[in-house]
Amino acid sequence: MERVFENRPLGILALAFLCSAAAWGAAKTPPLRSLEAKSLDVFLRRRGPRPPSGNIAIIAIDEKTLETLREPFAFYLRRVADAAERAYKAGAVAVGIDLVQPREYAGPEFREGARKIERLIRLRKNTIFAYRIYPKLEVSSFLRSLENAGVAHLTRDPDGFIRRQRLAFEQAPGVVRPSFALQVYRRARGDCRAATSADAGAEPLIDYAGPRGTFPAYSLVDVLRGRVPARAFQERVVLIGDTSNEGQDIHLTPLSRIMPGVEVHANALNTLLSGFPLREAPAWWGAVFTSALALLMAGSSLGLGMGGSAGLLGLATALYVFVSYGVFLRYGVKLDLAGPLLAMPAAFFSIHGRRYALERRQRALLHRLFSEQVSPRIVETMLGAPPQAVLRGESLELSILFSDIENFTTLSELLPPGTLVAILNEYFSEMVEIIFKEDGTVGKFIGDGLMAYWGAPLPQTDHADRAARAALAMTRRSEVFSRKWKNRLPLPFHIRVGIHTGAAVVGNIGSVRHREFTALGDNVNIASRLEGLNKSFGSAILISSGTREKLDGRFACRSLGRCELKGKNRLVEVYALDGFQN
Repeated sequence: MERVFENRPLGILALAFLCSAAAWGAAKTPPLRSLEAKSLDVFLRRRGPRPPSGNIAIIAIDEKTLETLREPFAFYLRRVADAAERAYKAGAVAVGIDLVQPREYAGPEFREGARKIERLIRLRKNTIFAYRIYPKLEVSSFLRSLENAGVAHLTRDPDGFIRRQRLAFEQAPGVVRPSFALQVYRRARGDCRAATSADAGAEPLIDYAGPRGTFPAYSLVDVLRGRVPARAFQERVVLIGDTSNEGQDIHLTPLSRIMPGVEVHANALNTLLSGFPLREAPAWWGAVFTSALALLMAGSSLGLGMGGSAGLLGLATALYVFVSYGVFLRYGVKLDLAGPLLAMPAAFFSIHGRRYALERRQRALLHRLFSEQVSPRIVETMLGAPPQAVLRGESLELSILFSDIENFTTLSELLPPGTLVAILNEYFSEMVEIIFKEDGTVGKFIGDGLMAYWGAPLPQTDHADRAARAALAMTRRSEVFSRKWKNRLPLPFHIRVGIHTGAAVVGNIGSVRHREFTALGDNVNIASRLEGLNKSFGSAILISSGTREKLDGRFACRSLGRCELKGKNRLVEVYALDGFQN
């Protein structure tokens, strides 16, 4: 039971590790993964736009094109083929065509456009055609061979935002197709390697250069009519796609809630051309930071109170976010936020919650132990103080008092049991009130005797004075009882008191089922022997020289010489306590 009061560092550290493990596991759940993704959005928006590589241009099927040409979208394959050829003639190094083709339409205009694309790809090997993963793709047999095609499927997070791009897709066992951006990137660099399973397993973050409209874009109709200068495409990778608001290729991204698919591919391609400047930290980094910050909060709980730990929690949280953002800006590394930021408050509330629970148990234990042994004021003082080491056992200097009733054996033989019990209960109630008034501790009742002491469980510098005042008040009260009960008692009612001051072991002592806070040791026995020695001197209160030396001089004491106490080999100087000085 006394272990409730122990502040065990190993237990706190173990709790911190449990909190870090729980936080790390919780950080992998969908809600917190979504929050983690949102933190990337915040960092990107906070960082602001960054100039793209300068090697990408867009030919846009925009509102101007739609209003000018006024043709069904299915007819645009042939227009796109003409625009791609113009881009090549202007010096483009590669052209990627990103069109959402209507699956239900395969009319002659569509087939004519597909044939033009087919001829373009035969002549211009760096032309990449984007396709969606449909069960049936109504394109020419050449396009269906996918030799110059890339998968245009965009990877969406659970909240619908596009933050990363898979580099390749495994369409069938052993059949891996590159993404549209990867295929354009490799052809632009003269790399004709096929996609591998390693590519299919990679899903890097897209380092968005900016919001919608960041990349230079030219209207398709302007390109077809020769209104775009040739230098716009020179030495550039050109992407052709739909940017109109009426189109179906619109997506949610961290920097724009409405971004055309071709611009998403442009950002993915720019990320590849820039050498993946943005990446997520290895998973073990997050585990290390999560554990370290949980241990930081655990360590703070050992030396700081709840207010100090709360302040450290706020400071550590702000500092970790600030450092994470700094690492993001400086190195392009996105540190995990969810796990570490969850681990710190989890450790804080778990450790201080545990401490609060232990303190509640402490209060309950203290109240149970002392409510009948010390005054309510002392109990309240103890409940508001830290756990006392004395509860686990400690040697302290005490002033110990023993009292009993003269001729009690004769009284018990002459009085009816009920009367005897009623008198004893009233007597002990009055004596306990006197002891409590002097902030003493009632150690135990021994038949008609009573043991009390001062100096524990709370320290008292004037414990001898308190014991002496209590002894005088007790003897005066016994005289009141003698007069009050003279008609009921066959003998006068007097008490004898012995007081000794010295070191004693105090602590919570007893069995598993019952314990009490009491004092033990040789000096306790001396106090008991002094009480019995009153019979030899005909006195009411005897004190030892140890107690006499601690009194403040207001008490009238008579030396009775050095006496040999029963069971003791040494002589003890004894004094009669007669009252207060005049």
